[in-house]
Amino acid sequence: MSTIALLYDLPHILDRLMDQEECRGVICAGERLSHGPFPPVQIIENERSMQVRALLPGIPRSSISLELLNGTLVIDGELPAATGRYHRHERPSGRFHRVIDLPCPVAEGQVQAILRNGLLTVTMPKGAPCLRRSINVCGLSEDGS
Repeated sequence: MSTIALLYDLPHILDRLMDQEECRGVICAGERLSHGPFPPVQIIENERSMQVRALLPGIPRSSISLELLNGTLVIDGELPAATGRYHRHERPSGRFHRVIDLPCPVAEGQVQAILRNGLLTVTMPKGAPCLRRSINVCGLSEDGS
């Protein structure tokens, strides 16, 4: 197998390694290669606003912290770990920290964040740049549903 083919297949090799008995329930270094950063996001821009959508299923609103800081949106939180013996561990757990560079300045006083059905939607009207601002997350209930 050539070096390039091996590098291309590395995420699959690491996934197979995770399936072995010795690695079950353990977050191996290769897991980040095959699953990417957490939480996964979409960044959408139109003529009036920026919108960031982040997938946060199973994370209560009280566990999420959002902050605008020097042209970036910072998402902090914690995904509770399940108790018991893992037979397969594909979903991350524990603390997470995601820094998203915004492509344009936003109006800090008009930012809205809503968590509904595991989808966090942060809507930011375009405007003057801000240095720092915390953002409250609104939702239907404490569990994010």
